[in-house]
Amino acid sequence: MKCWHCGEKYDIHIEKCPKCGFQNKNSKNPKALAKAKVIIFSSILSIGIVFTIACIMIATKMSKPITPEEFKNKMEQKGYSVYSLKGSKSLETVQGLSFQEATDFDTAIDTEKGIVIFYVTGDKEYIKSISNELKKRYDQSEKEKEIYSSMVETIDNTLVFSSIKDSETYNIVREEFKYLGYSIDLGALFYILFAYGILSIAILSVISWMTIFEKTGKNGWYYWIPIYREYYTCQIAFNNGILCILLFIPYVNILFNLYTNYCIAKKFGKSKAFCISFAVLELWLLPFIAYDSTYQEQIPETPSIEPTTI
Repeated sequence: MKCWHCGEKYDIHIEKCPKCGFQNKNSKNPKALAKAKVIIFSSILSIGIVFTIACIMIATKMSKPITPEEFKNKMEQKGYSVYSLKGSKSLETVQGLSFQEATDFDTAIDTEKGIVIFYVTGDKEYIKSISNELKKRYDQSEKEKEIYSSMVETIDNTLVFSSIKDSETYNIVREEFKYLGYSIDLGALFYILFAYGILSIAILSVISWMTIFEKTGKNGWYYWIPIYREYYTCQIAFNNGILCILLFIPYVNILFNLYTNYCIAKKFGKSKAFCISFAVLELWLLPFIAYDSTYQEQIPETPSIEPTTI
């Protein structure tokens, strides 16, 4: 660390500068800094575990293809009539495609709702080729307004697909695919990921700022006090907390906040490149300041210097 008064470098845990005797406030806070590290990393780890479990549960649901018997039972429970098309010469082609290579080829029909859902199982490469071809043909049919929409989903060596005639049946077919385990709401996965990211960044930011307050001689909990937080941040950056007024002026606050971040990084002895990066990427680079033991410029106080006798 570097003494604010005389510039002498010495270990962060030493209470006073060995050259001029200036008090090192950071030496009183090693336990607080260590505790903050434990809190931040354990919090992020806990959230990460929950997020990972949620993703595994979703992925597990997506990775289990159903058998022809399961398809038949599930669809009959929903009131569909299920027919086997395998070997039927009159129905050996659907959507202009041949399914003679399929191991099983079944269809579930609900005449009242006008919904037909096809289920196919076979060799993985065959299922993949059929899926790609179906999607191409459905896309063309949708462009030509022959059908309203379509759904084609695969898991391993199985495939389910359906053409949709109108908007009313779209949501019904979507729910049926979910019921079969072939359509997952990716929006839910996105929101889980987004929430995890935001929460992690928020925790990282708050704990890092609390640690910075501790390192500069203030109780970390002061960070939670509105206005004082901005005041002390400007005190760190410019040795003048009154400048925090600029953080409350629309538009001006954007540029001033960037400059404040730049000055804070500079105050902590960082390189010019890091200072510029920190100005823009504060949330991601805060830990490099909060937990960098090489720092030491303290918020200046008028030191008491004993007069020397000549």
